[in-house]
Amino acid sequence: MIFFDFSISKDPWYLIIIGKLFIAFLTIGTFKWGLEIIFNKLTMYKQIKWIEKIYDKQGGFLWSNQQY
Repeated sequence: MIFFDFSISKDPWYLIIIGKLFIAFLTIGTFKWGLEIIFNKLTMYKQIKWIEKIYDKQGGFLWSNQQY
């Protein structure tokens, strides 16, 4: 009977690359998400002022697609 040897030296090279890519994508994705949160917080005041300007221009009325 043949048994599998799961020692670290016998791991296929592509599993190591897949693992490293997975960690890289998690890191890059988390970094990008954090930058988007910071950017949205910094531009929130400008977005609110833009919505208020449209609201005042139309006499206190906003269409549903204008508030997003």
